[in-house]
Amino acid sequence: MNSHNWVVNNELQARELCNYIMANVDKKLTYSIKPEQRTAQQNRAIHAYCRHVARDMEAHGIDMLEALTLPISPTMETVKMLMWGRIQKVMFDKDSTAELEPAEVDRIYQVMARHLITAHGIDIPFGR
Repeated sequence: MNSHNWVVNNELQARELCNYIMANVDKKLTYSIKPEQRTAQQNRAIHAYCRHVARDMEAHGIDMLEALTLPISPTMETVKMLMWGRIQKVMFDKDSTAELEPAEVDRIYQVMARHLITAHGIDIPFGR
């Protein structure tokens, strides 16, 4: 049997999903409800933000050892994994940005941005 995904954003879509469930009640299907994940735009913004943080940290002579006690140069990947990822894990116990809800992305950014401006004078807006 083919799998189906439903996004329900309004009453009509909710009715259509309910109709589908009722029409297939005898087929022994399993349904899952998942919260909205971070958007593609937020994913691009996370990557852009981490890339710019890495660039500015490098320009300020701040390595990952100074930022997180790790002796490696900052790159988009290391900033995302070792800074963003650690904050994400502590705050929401999630290992992947794909698991994040939109509001969680904003909260992680706020914590990371506050630390960077306070500790290192790096101020990068999100989503640029």
